[in-house]
Amino acid sequence: MKKNPGFGSLLVASLLAVFFVFPLGAKAIEDNTAPEVVSLSLSPTEINTADADQTVTATMEIKDTGLGFCEYNAAGCPSYSENNSSYATVLMVPLIGTSTQQRNFSSWTRISGNDNDGVWQSTVTFPMGSKVGMWEIGNYLAVQVADKLGNLRIYSENNSYANSYGYDHLDTIPNVTRQIANIATSNTVTIEKEWTLSSSNVSVTFPASTIVTRGEGGEFAFYQMVNQSFEISDVTTEGVTDGSVVAGKVKVGIPGLNLSFSRPVQVNFTVDGKYNGQTLNIVGLTDGASSWANETTCTVSAGVCSFTVSHASYFMALSSGGGTGIADSTLSVSSSTLSLPYTTKKKTRKTSLTLTGVSLAKKKHVTVKLGRRKVKVTSIRRTGDGTRIGISFNYHRWSRSDYTITLSYKVKQNKHWSRGSYSQASFLSIY
Repeated sequence: MKKNPGFGSLLVASLLAVFFVFPLGAKAIEDNTAPEVVSLSLSPTEINTADADQTVTATMEIKDTGLGFCEYNAAGCPSYSENNSSYATVLMVPLIGTSTQQRNFSSWTRISGNDNDGVWQSTVTFPMGSKVGMWEIGNYLAVQVADKLGNLRIYSENNSYANSYGYDHLDTIPNVTRQIANIATSNTVTIEKEWTLSSSNVSVTFPASTIVTRGEGGEFAFYQMVNQSFEISDVTTEGVTDGSVVAGKVKVGIPGLNLSFSRPVQVNFTVDGKYNGQTLNIVGLTDGASSWANETTCTVSAGVCSFTVSHASYFMALSSGGGTGIADSTLSVSSSTLSLPYTTKKKTRKTSLTLTGVSLAKKKHVTVKLGRRKVKVTSIRRTGDGTRIGISFNYHRWSRSDYTITLSYKVKQNKHWSRGSYSQASFLSIY
């Protein structure tokens, strides 16, 4: 038969239960882990503030293994005066505007789940006339969330700032929508702070207070501004010196609008290190023009070609490479056959090349050489971003050596033919 516990034992047990189930103070429970943002989305991703205010909704899924996520000044949470970082914020800034125009999501409502694993929403109004172009979740303190003890997690979009202060990187949130576009149009757009538009190998930096206008006048949507590569076969080679080699190329602006800039804009090409110390010629092709024109020059240093321009255009950095046509160093060729054994017997080898960056239509439009030997083109097939070229060659008694592959081709655009070439050293090895 079990004995009933004494009064003293019951009292101790009751006090322990009260302590753990209903803590006397939030800090009575050990909790050193800040909440984590699992996902963050924005809706809609396009707004137009030309004629009216616009409302954007931010949705966050937040998980916390301790006492739970704490919304701003909610019951049981530290107040702003106790811990001025103990609430959730998501900060949006215009890419070409100033911090005075930023919008802050700070009042949150849980729409599902609980404080340990829930989905929360907040809305912000973008007033009529808000800065046009792209807005992003940004700044040094882009996102912050805290729990009921004030344990704070900060996400920063600035990697160096995050590393310096031990914050999380914004891109560590597994699912995050970082940008929305204000598609409102305007006759002029002022880039109020220094802004860099980057792509894989080109950066275009606009100084603060640069005013962008449309060449023919009229409104335009700044969010459509691009910095991207292009295919030479889609434009023209008229005006380009025969034998030039393209070290880099980029289209800056909004297609068809001939935008101009009130202050010089710096363009930085990343080019092959072989051009270090060389002076490259910069040529431009404005929208609607039929011929390239000289713009300026750049001297390559540490693999970078830098120059300034005052208008949007197609731009190319050219080196004098000799030969005929125009060779694009951004093209590439791949093949399944790169080495063959030396032989005294007649040996015919068939293989295929993939020429990335040029779309050819017929076999007669391309000539292929290995070293000084012309090889037979057996087939042409267009791929997504280039051409698959079938070739055949008899290599008996070819010397043991490495062979350069050279392709000369022509493409037709706007009823005119443009010629180009590509070469790659040590493409084939006879051993």
